[in-house]
Amino acid sequence: MKLESKVIDTTTIISLKGDLDFKSINEIKENIYEIYAASEGNALMLDFESVETIDSAGIGLLVTIYRKVLGSGKDRFGLINPPKNIKQTLTSSGFTRIARIYPSEEEALKVG
Repeated sequence: MKLESKVIDTTTIISLKGDLDFKSINEIKENIYEIYAASEGNALMLDFESVETIDSAGIGLLVTIYRKVLGSGKDRFGLINPPKNIKQTLTSSGFTRIARIYPSEEEALKVG
């Protein structure tokens, strides 16, 4: 999995590309935590547009990141534009009851 990050106003956006699964979560977690620790904004958004698959380990990682972000005083955490199959998996797992999914980067930035 590949990551790219950027900061827009007070929101850190990390774009993910590839599979978020058991094989990739340890590396991804460390990279996201490094980016997150260096950010000074009040929100963290993960852009899921190029995520191809997610398994239960990937969902577990998202819950862990969600707790860490909100537990550290950040205002918001969410996902941007996941493909239909990923969104269905997130919905059926219950993840969408705790974290918001935005249809686009523009919509995620409007809320802040």
